[in-house]
Amino acid sequence: MGVPLWLAVLLAVAAPAAAYHDPATDCFAYFDGEGIGGPGDATIACTDGDPTCDADGVANGSCAFDVRICVTYRDLAECRPRKVHTLRTVPSRYGLTLPRLPASRGVCGASTRIVVALKFHGRHTGRARILMVARAKGPSPRIDRDRFDYRCLPAGCEGSPAGAFTCSQAEQWQ
Repeated sequence: MGVPLWLAVLLAVAAPAAAYHDPATDCFAYFDGEGIGGPGDATIACTDGDPTCDADGVANGSCAFDVRICVTYRDLAECRPRKVHTLRTVPSRYGLTLPRLPASRGVCGASTRIVVALKFHGRHTGRARILMVARAKGPSPRIDRDRFDYRCLPAGCEGSPAGAFTCSQAEQWQ
């Protein structure tokens, strides 16, 4: 009896965090959108209603992030772009539009809105984690794994660029 495909993909991307950011493969596929500085792993934090990062700009108990997936990033010195032939995201419930593959030149899928709801009646941070695995043709390394965490913070909280968050409500991180 074989392993279901969804489980095999999940196990393939559920490696320790150190395995995610590999400069030699970060140019194969990447997330593009507000607050994302390029290829690699990232945590994107936004306060509900903040017009600089919440795409709907309304304090409504959720943050909206407009994001797209692209392949073959050309401006990364440590990485040689290759022809990407497969691309998967986990979980699939966000409905991210993948670029047309195979692709050896820079191409992006359509922008998709990811909505991250606050938890516990709007008092606790909401989070969406998306894992992406791209496979390229050519010599090793051929696999790019990226993890993005989208966090929606209640009004009154702030996120720092380094990913350390401060908030007036300490219980929110429990």
